[in-house]
Amino acid sequence: MKIVFLLPVISDARAHKRINALKKLGAQPVVLAFERDYYGGKPIPGGYQSLGHIEHSRYFKRLVPFLKALFAVRDQVKKADAIYAFGLDLFLLGWLACLGCNRPVKAVYEVADIREVLLGKGILSRCLRRLERFLLRRAELLVVTSEAFVQGYYRRIQKLDPLHYLVIENKLDAGFPADVPVLSDHSTDGIVRIGYFGVIRCPRSLEILREAAEQGNGRVQVYIRGFPLGVGDLANKFRSNPNIAYGGPYVAPDDLPTLYDRVDIIWACYPYQGVGIGNYRWARTNRFYEACYFKKPMFAQKGTEDCRVIEALGLGAGVDLSNIEASVERILRITRAELNQWRRNLALLPEGVYKLTNEHEQLLSMLETSTDNRLKPVV
Repeated sequence: MKIVFLLPVISDARAHKRINALKKLGAQPVVLAFERDYYGGKPIPGGYQSLGHIEHSRYFKRLVPFLKALFAVRDQVKKADAIYAFGLDLFLLGWLACLGCNRPVKAVYEVADIREVLLGKGILSRCLRRLERFLLRRAELLVVTSEAFVQGYYRRIQKLDPLHYLVIENKLDAGFPADVPVLSDHSTDGIVRIGYFGVIRCPRSLEILREAAEQGNGRVQVYIRGFPLGVGDLANKFRSNPNIAYGGPYVAPDDLPTLYDRVDIIWACYPYQGVGIGNYRWARTNRFYEACYFKKPMFAQKGTEDCRVIEALGLGAGVDLSNIEASVERILRITRAELNQWRRNLALLPEGVYKLTNEHEQLLSMLETSTDNRLKPVV
């Protein structure tokens, strides 16, 4: 099966995981991706075709690059069995590229975030939700990284039921090293080291961690690694604080053992978006699955899916990002006994909680199964 993958940025680790897994199962991937100012990441095996440069969150400015990319996508779609789009804008691009093709093409739409604009009450938000419903009714399959997206958004807000979907969480590959590396034991020096890794884009999290490091008088240290997005120059921002260190971007999964070796507990909070209904309540973070693998307890934002699981399984603590003072206080009163108990609970976790099993086999099987729900040529 020849599958055309449409990526918003070539360094997206989740997209790499999907492409590589399906390729191992016999699919023939063709990768088309836009360029953005983003973290470098690992090169994708087999290479890709660039669709041009787009900017972060400047959706209207993407119109011209998207129109230019339409013909390149169409050239590949004409020879494909399926398209696999990461995000609504790329799903629309793929659908437009299929118009007028002389044979039907299956379409998969993958969602890892529900954009804020889709949740508003204005005309633009209503139009985009209608567009999404229109496209989903023509899709073979919806892939989501959290079951809560289906229950909280697609059924409750979009009123789409029944819905043909598959949940593939942001878990580690099944082939990730079976033996967890032995990490350093920091339990004897009385310092609590917090790691904040990934795309660093939450000013509220940085404010809370800064306050905790300043008020902790050396007992709380913060280690930040990743790609800063919309939060300024992290190296300069924390230069005067000896208890906060920013080590720059990293390459996953290669650098993960080194990162997790330096800390005691992971900051797994999703970027703060207020207290209403929103993406942060439904989404699952990569840090949750990585922390489970490396047996590191976590802080998660209260009211989120990650926090629900963490508190239910005893893997860490919830913090209320809407209350900076209370969040700082919770960090400062963490005890070594708590950390040790959370670690013991992590050691007992089944691998299926944080490692993929047969999800990609299910995905390919669902794609290969013949249905009438395809992007059909316009007659």
